Amino acid sequence: GFTEHLNQLKKRYDDEVRGKLGLEIQLKKAEMQVKNLQEEVNQLRGRVQEFEAREVENGDKEEKLREAFVEIARLREHSVTVGHYLIDSAVKNEAKKEELL
Repeated sequence: GFTEHLNQLKKRYDDEVRGKLGLEIQLKKAEMQVKNLQEEVNQLRGRVQEFEAREVENGDKEEKLREAFVEIARLREHSVTVGHYLIDSAVKNEAKKEELL
């Protein structure tokens, strides 16, 4: 009768407490997993930002290199033009000397 009823109530209370503790433990585990995932996400975002920064840096370097090569090519073309001019002048000067002789 009454003792049995008390034992059932106590068992139900214990089960509820155990259930709540189980839920709390699961909740704590889930919170830790979420926290770990968030840390992982933050690390990955940091690495992405590093790569993007490096890409921009490398992009800038590549652009500067390209500009340098363009400038070198322009200077070389100028040298070629000056060279042709000097050769033409020398040839003309030789021709004038020949004419004068």
